[in-house]
Amino acid sequence: MQTASGHSSIVRIDDAKRFGINMIQIHGLQIFSVNEIEVPNAEDPRLIFLKRVTELLPSSAQLGWLALKDLLKTPEEAFGPSTPDNHYTFVRSSVYGGSFYVPEDMGSILFAHVKESFWEYRVLSRDPVEYSLRCDALAIYAGAHPGAADTLIRLANGTLLDEEQWLKEATGLYDLVIVSQDDGWYFEAYSQQNTSFSVLERPLQDAVASITSSLWYQENKAKLKWDEGLDNCLKIMP
Repeated sequence: MQTASGHSSIVRIDDAKRFGINMIQIHGLQIFSVNEIEVPNAEDPRLIFLKRVTELLPSSAQLGWLALKDLLKTPEEAFGPSTPDNHYTFVRSSVYGGSFYVPEDMGSILFAHVKESFWEYRVLSRDPVEYSLRCDALAIYAGAHPGAADTLIRLANGTLLDEEQWLKEATGLYDLVIVSQDDGWYFEAYSQQNTSFSVLERPLQDAVASITSSLWYQENKAKLKWDEGLDNCLKIMP
């Protein structure tokens, strides 16, 4: 485990490989949830991080319907009609519980191109993107190669791929695949090139800045200790 450069002790990065693909785990952005501090979604460091990634890199997004069915009867309720400027499609493969799989009766919604509006959807008082994050039913595909979105949609509707095949195909189409884990407690990011992870530095800086600038952090930073247990985050310890 290492501390991410420039982030003091707030964020830690764990390097690993999975299915032979480079992978990092990003811990610490769940600090408000771990300490049971409610913040608006616009101030949630996890959503700030993901949004900044999609602002820096052309990106697609996948939301598992198994999570969204608790909020929606149809995708249009939250996202409006699919249009050239707001293009999404229902696909067979899905993401849920931090895993990529093919369900028997529920797929996922795949946004070909993430735009600003993606981070602003609401269903009554709930944000479907934030809700998907908490269900580990959110994946961001960032750094799209030419034709990546169309190919990803075709793969999602074509021959059934297991998780290993899906990640290998997706990381061949995009520089990065990012998925939430453990009820939104941390992120896993995958890439075929280790150098691709460097682009996450700026989004992490912005997410950490949202933490350190908060009144709660300023008032409690001296009490915060890194919990090496399940929370894996700075926490006010008893």
